[in-house]
Amino acid sequence: MNEPVSHLGEEFDIPATPRRKLLPVWIKIFCWIFVFMGAMSVLALFLAVLEIPVTLAFFGLQANDGFSLTGLIIIFTFLLKGIVSIGLLGAQKWAVDLAIVDALLGIILCLTTSIIVFYNGGFTLRLEIVLLGLYLWQMLKIRNEWKISPQ
Repeated sequence: MNEPVSHLGEEFDIPATPRRKLLPVWIKIFCWIFVFMGAMSVLALFLAVLEIPVTLAFFGLQANDGFSLTGLIIIFTFLLKGIVSIGLLGAQKWAVDLAIVDALLGIILCLTTSIIVFYNGGFTLRLEIVLLGLYLWQMLKIRNEWKISPQ
C-alpha cells in the first residue's frame, strides 16, 4: 500500500518506490557477497579466539592473526559490511544512513593504506576506492527517497 506523498489531493500524489527497487543491481550483488563475508568474519573471530591462524586481507590491509589490530579492523569491517548489506536487502529504514558511514570508513581505510604504502616508498592505487566512491554517491542519491518509501 502506497501512502500519499502530498496532501494536495490524489491527483498530486506520487506513489513512492519500494526501497529495494531503489538499489541498483550491482549494489544488490555486492550486498549478497558481503552478507556471506560478514558471516565468514564471525567464523574468523571464532577461530581467532581458538588461536587458529586465519589469513585476512581487505582494503590493502593484511593479517595472519585475527586478534592483531589489523586482523580486528578487517574482521569488524566485514562485520559492518554484512550488517549494512542485511539492512539494505531487508529494506530497513536505517540501512542507507549506515551504508553512508560504511562507505566513508572504507574510503578512509583505503586512503590510509595507500598513504602508508607511499610513505614506505611504494605506490598503490586501490580500485576499491572507485567502487566505494560510487557506492557513497548512490547511497547519498537515494537517501531521501529511501526514508519516505515503503518497505
